[in-house]
Amino acid sequence: MSARTRHQRRRRHNGRNNPTTLTGIATKALAAYGAYKIGSWAWNQLSSDDTSICREEEEEEASRPDDNSYCDGAFEIQDHPSEPEPSSNLSKPQQEKPTIARRRNHHNSRLFMRSRRARLQKCSRETISTIGSFLNSLKGSIDSLTDISTQAKKLKQLRKTNSNEISDNNDVLSKQELWNEIKVKSIARMISSVYAHSIMTLIMTVQIHLLGGKIFREQFDADSNADTSARTESAGDNDESQQDETTNISQSHQEVLMQTYEYFFQKGLNLLVHDIEEIVQKELEDWEVLVVKKYDNNDDATSTGTNSNRDEVSVASSGVDALGRIDFITFEQGIQSIRDTFEVKFSEDVESLRSSSSQQAPTPLVRYMLDFDYSEMTTNDSNIVKFIMDETLDIIESPVFDVARKDAMDLSFQVLRDRGYSGLFFAGEKEGEQKTADDFKSREVPLANIITKLKKNSSNTLYSSPDTKTEDEWADRPMSTYPNIYLYHLDRIECLKELGDVSFN
Repeated sequence: MSARTRHQRRRRHNGRNNPTTLTGIATKALAAYGAYKIGSWAWNQLSSDDTSICREEEEEEASRPDDNSYCDGAFEIQDHPSEPEPSSNLSKPQQEKPTIARRRNHHNSRLFMRSRRARLQKCSRETISTIGSFLNSLKGSIDSLTDISTQAKKLKQLRKTNSNEISDNNDVLSKQELWNEIKVKSIARMISSVYAHSIMTLIMTVQIHLLGGKIFREQFDADSNADTSARTESAGDNDESQQDETTNISQSHQEVLMQTYEYFFQKGLNLLVHDIEEIVQKELEDWEVLVVKKYDNNDDATSTGTNSNRDEVSVASSGVDALGRIDFITFEQGIQSIRDTFEVKFSEDVESLRSSSSQQAPTPLVRYMLDFDYSEMTTNDSNIVKFIMDETLDIIESPVFDVARKDAMDLSFQVLRDRGYSGLFFAGEKEGEQKTADDFKSREVPLANIITKLKKNSSNTLYSSPDTKTEDEWADRPMSTYPNIYLYHLDRIECLKELGDVSFN
């Protein structure tokens, strides 16, 4: 691990200073609860039966011949009894080899692997449960950052003022600007919510599995390597020592989680929403919610802007406005163009980080989710904090995480399309009904209708439990027990399971 990489992890990310709000206070409280929940879960779930498991493991290994092993490369089968070796300078390393081999054999035993699988399943369930506890805070933060109530009030005032009059030039331009702001914020809210949910799922998967794996291995190894009789004689001392160690790990990990999610909700989301809004503004500048027409001397109406590439025409004082329309394919292409711009930038930042020698190179995702300046933490064991932080960043920079990130985001946006905004274009139709290309192109609806319903449409999929009407009766876990439909599908992709497995190791 290079010194530059370690230094990068310790730098403080310069975020925007935001005033303390009720939302921020509530976020801190929820983050504290989530951190406490994870810490208390670890000890209740992971340390409940390690002693009995290890005792069974000792009995199983005691019944095996000493010259055989069922693990790869731990021992070699000896054809002849080993003879005592003369004393030499190499005697000490030779005495350590059986210990290393025994640990390998222990970590490849059937009992160990069976116990490991059970712990992985518990980590996966706790990851989903903990994400669910943060959803309300996520919704409140993003809604606050993309609030459109001011623009909506101004539009109502303009409509009330000009209800019986022809809109003048200034009023028309004001309406266009207000609708454009509503468009940008509404679409940015939807896309930011999906990205934030995906990022939170990935990071939470890594950190909870890191904690679960560390506790599981240390307790399993400690019990298996201890002499049974010695452990019996001094059981009280060992139990007290183990309790102190797990308490230190709990406090350290809770502090890491607190810093992680306070940074995410107080700074990271601001950066994410700001970046997405800039991309939406640029990529969808041709989408006109309000189409303004002017009449020339021949009474020919000309639009000042539509959802296609047309030259702008100045608005005359006699201009009238109408709502622009959009079809499903155009809308989906716009969403994809935003994703392409954002994720290409993400990939370029990854390559820049890996190839640049500058210590100021930004780490993708870190600027949204993680703050690796842990120098001011007051934990009892700074080594545990460093372990969690360093391992988290190592996994984020790995190919396994990159594959999981891409697949998780692709799947999340597919769910958003199928369970979300597609219903705004095909309202009243049966779910799963086959549609032709002409159906997608011919279904034009007012863009204003779409963007004003996206908030409720997104909330129904991200912040509420799935509809039991689409229950999968063959699923191991009922769909209705998941916090949302996204986690139901994410829990079933192999790359996310592999990410948890790698983090657990």
